[in-house]
Amino acid sequence: MKLPRKVLIASHPWKVIRSKGGGGTFVWQDREIDIGTNGIDEEQHEWFLHEVCEAILSENMLRYQLPYTSPDNGSYRFVFTHQEFETQFVKQLAAVIWQMKGK
Repeated sequence: MKLPRKVLIASHPWKVIRSKGGGGTFVWQDREIDIGTNGIDEEQHEWFLHEVCEAILSENMLRYQLPYTSPDNGSYRFVFTHQEFETQFVKQLAAVIWQMKGK
């Protein structure tokens, strides 16, 4: 399965960029997900899903930066109820995966 060039997350189009390197990042303000090409396909899909999940949680205001910390990978907390998990996370993640079907 190829990674898409664009996905809808919470009804917003997000551009998927491929660049050299490993891992992934996302920029919420630009609605871009950047996935490195230095990993095997399984790793690239894992990085993509990681960034998609984080983007979904950010779009739904469920991702928070911890106070008194610099913004790095360890300074974010995800807080949501079971209902938010189902309606705002799982359904939107399933929608992204559905978009990838057949790609």
